[in-house]
Amino acid sequence: LSVSNAHPVVAWALPENSAGRGLAVTLAGPAGNPSGIGAQLSLELSDGRVLHREVLAGHTYLSSYLGPQHFGIPEGSDPVRLTVSWPDGGSSELDGIGDVSKVIISR
Repeated sequence: LSVSNAHPVVAWALPENSAGRGLAVTLAGPAGNPSGIGAQLSLELSDGRVLHREVLAGHTYLSSYLGPQHFGIPEGSDPVRLTVSWPDGGSSELDGIGDVSKVIISR
């Protein structure tokens, strides 16, 4: 169930045969921005697709979420490389992610 002040109530259902796995990425940014707000993440998959996320804050009414960034990895694909473009212009890369479900990337 999804509720928003600006949109009607929406009910979501996952198919029982949904397959794949997830990857949760936690950023450990520098002092002054420890959550990495403004960072852009790109996850390259073995099938050639690239998934993108951006760390945002303050984009919801009276709340904010600074937890891990989640990627859904489809069945038959594997993560190949995770790239983080930090807001200060630097970047971090992680290769060989394998079958892990959680990673922490430090600046």
